[in-house]
Amino acid sequence: CAENEYLVAGACESCPANSVSSEGSSAIEDCSCDTGFSGDPAQSEACVCLANTYLEGGTCASCPADSSASEGSTAIEDCTCDAGFTGDPAWDEPCISDSGGGGG
Repeated sequence: CAENEYLVAGACESCPANSVSSEGSSAIEDCSCDTGFSGDPAQSEACVCLANTYLEGGTCASCPADSSASEGSTAIEDCTCDAGFTGDPAWDEPCISDSGGGGG
């Protein structure tokens, strides 16, 4: 089978979404999650974005500074400001420390 495929009952099948395999793979166990994704295709687990990242255009993008998201997040709306910070990454508002930090 070609790269990102595996052999099933004599035919080549594509690895599940967001997973890859090397050329000549002979079982789904040869498919593994792509960089930045976690899961186990061989155990019927979907490959999802790691914590503090979200799915954007087929890849996992990092949440903005001082925000976080749970594993498997699918949109920037899943990124929320960390404790002690306010803002809304989904509306392109940076997370700013509640303590002000006017500095100077």
